[in-house]
Amino acid sequence: MEKEIKTIQKTLLKFYYLLYATLMLILIAGGFLLPKFDPLQAVTVQILNTISIALVLVCIPLGLKYFSDKTKKLKNEVPDKQTRIVSYVRYAKQLMFVLGLPGIFAGVSYYLIPEDKTSLFCFLMSFVALVLSKPTEVKLQKFFIE
Repeated sequence: MEKEIKTIQKTLLKFYYLLYATLMLILIAGGFLLPKFDPLQAVTVQILNTISIALVLVCIPLGLKYFSDKTKKLKNEVPDKQTRIVSYVRYAKQLMFVLGLPGIFAGVSYYLIPEDKTSLFCFLMSFVALVLSKPTEVKLQKFFIE
């Protein structure tokens, strides 16, 4: 089982680092890659900020709750080891995508709105949530062995 856990972790870490690299690319190179617009109207800025905040407030708690519920159900109700592994990998990838989605939106809107701190804050919240959900060997052992 130890070898399988390492394989699962490698699979999940590839996806994790792909999403992580996407967020870093948006943050670092977004100013160069994204088109420049004339200053946006105040209403547009408010709408983009509201969407950024709403995505963070909805995606992070619901993503974590969804993952928790699905993995508890998976651990208790699915006896087949291979089905559990495939389902766990799918749920973990879904969680990481849902946690990174607000960061991607906030990162793009950060460069669209000059001097915007709200989008940067939402980006960082999404980034921290993604970092804290990194698939570690300890988490995988806890799920598959205990």
